[in-house]
Amino acid sequence: MPAVAGVEGSLIYFIGPGDLEWRDDFLPAERGADLGLLRKVDHFSNVVRRGEFPSWSLFYRTVLGLKPEPQVEIADPHGAFLSRSLRSANKEVRIALNVGEGGATAVSRFLEAFGGSGFQQIALSSDDIFAAVEAARGRGVDFLPIPDNYYDDLAARFDIAPDLLARMRALGVLYDRVKDGEFFHIYTRTFANRFFFEIVERRNYDLFGAANTPVRLAAQAALADAEERTEMEFE
Repeated sequence: MPAVAGVEGSLIYFIGPGDLEWRDDFLPAERGADLGLLRKVDHFSNVVRRGEFPSWSLFYRTVLGLKPEPQVEIADPHGAFLSRSLRSANKEVRIALNVGEGGATAVSRFLEAFGGSGFQQIALSSDDIFAAVEAARGRGVDFLPIPDNYYDDLAARFDIAPDLLARMRALGVLYDRVKDGEFFHIYTRTFANRFFFEIVERRNYDLFGAANTPVRLAAQAALADAEERTEMEFE
């Protein structure tokens, strides 16, 4: 497959509609009727060390032609980390660069578990997130538990139909609204402390749901702490 050299000896592969060689790396799976509920990759989250941040940012800008957006600081239950989004002119490629600075933040834990920089999150788009989540649950996918009071807060902030809010609460779907745009998204549990998936549905919305990032980080931290306590008790 065609590829270019990235930062720290990494390789970035280019896969087009006719490039099928990558399929040899996977075992065939049964094609269910719900296969089309997930349309394409919406964006990635690339976690890097602080010293690599300028190099990765320059690489994405010069080699892939992505345009950077303003850098923001994101609160984590164990500290804070920096993030900067980059995207292509046609908005088909979106990458969030998250910078780890040590400590116990989610980004730093990923860097430790992964042994270096890498993609921590893969977001997949859907035209019907509720059907996609229900189908995924039916196939055994575990999603991140969201605190119930999050939905009480949503009800106070937005005018959301009660039946829609109840469905979001039952499935663990998060929500954001900017002007007339709406964003629905949900996260899987983290796999081996290394990566997780997100399913998103955009309705005239072009952001990443940053208002919900602290909720996601707190839920992931609580789940990780609970699993660690369980392991210690088991030992």
